[in-house]
Amino acid sequence: MLSLARLPISPPRLGFEARASLWGSGAGSQGFRRLLRGVRFFAFGERRLLRRQFAAFLWAACVVSLGACYTERGSGEVTVVSHDVTGFTSISLVGDGELSVTPGAFGVSVSAEDNVMPSVVVEVDGDTLVLRRDSDWGEGVRATYPIEFVVSLPEIKVLRVSGSGRAAVQDVPAADGLMLIVYGSGEIRVASAQAPTVVADVEGSGQVTLDDVSASRLVSQIDGSGRVTATGTAGDLNVDIGGSGLHRSTGLRTTGAAKVEIVGSGQALVWVEQRLDVQINGSGTVTYRGDPTVNAVGGAGEGVRRQGG
Repeated sequence: MLSLARLPISPPRLGFEARASLWGSGAGSQGFRRLLRGVRFFAFGERRLLRRQFAAFLWAACVVSLGACYTERGSGEVTVVSHDVTGFTSISLVGDGELSVTPGAFGVSVSAEDNVMPSVVVEVDGDTLVLRRDSDWGEGVRATYPIEFVVSLPEIKVLRVSGSGRAAVQDVPAADGLMLIVYGSGEIRVASAQAPTVVADVEGSGQVTLDDVSASRLVSQIDGSGRVTATGTAGDLNVDIGGSGLHRSTGLRTTGAAKVEIVGSGQALVWVEQRLDVQINGSGTVTYRGDPTVNAVGGAGEGVRRQGG
C-alpha cells in the first residue's frame, strides 16, 4: 500500500545557518556564492520539472488507489481522547488535521469521530511529537469532521506540517530559536513569534504567518508558490525564494540589514532601515520600505523598487 506520508516531498536543503553563511565576506566566498547562484539558476528548471513529474505520479497513484484508501465514512460521533506524553520540544503534524499549540505542562488531546480515532497515532520519536493517521489505509475510515489536536508544552523549538494540515501557536516560549516548516499546502500561524532566531521554511504552496515577531534574526525560505508573512521587529532579515513564492514583511521593521535572493519569479516586500542586499536570477522583484543603502548584485537593479516609488 502506498504511504504518502513516507514519500520524499523535496530534495534536501542546507540548514539555515549554512545558507546564511554563504553571504560571508572575502574573495573566496564571493566566488563560491557566484558559483552557487549559477548552479541554482540552471538547476531550478530541472528541479521544477522533477517536482511536476512527482506531483503527476502522486496524483495518479491517489486516483488509482482512492477506492482502497477508505472502506467507510466517519460516524459523525466525535469523541475526545487524552494522551500522556512528555519530553518533546518539536511537533510534526502529518497529513490533514488541525493543531493548536499552547504553553503549559505537557499534554495532548485529540478530537475525532469514534470510528476514526483508532487510526490516529500520537507518538514521541526522540524529541519530536508526531501526530498522524495510521498509514495502513486498507481498512481506513474517511473522517467527515476535522481531526483536532490540542498540544501544550513548556517550550518549542520546531513545528513541522507535512501535507494539508493547519497549525496555530499561541505564546509558547522558544528561548533557543524557533523553526517553522511547511511541506505541501499546509499552514502555520504563530500569534507571538518571539525567539533569538525565527526560521520560516515553506516548500510547496503552503504558508507561514508570523504575527508580533520579536527576533534578532528572521530567516524566510520559500521553494515553490508558498507564502511567508510577518509583522513585528527583527534585527536582520534573510529571504531566499526559489520559484513564484511571496515573502511579505512590510509590517516587520528590520532595524539592521536585509539580504534577499530570488531564483525565478518570486516577490519579496520588506521594510529595512540600514542595508538591503539583493540578488535576482529571473523575473523576481523586491519592493522595499524605508531608506536603506541598496546593493543590487548581478543586474538585479531592475527588479528592485521602493514602495510607492
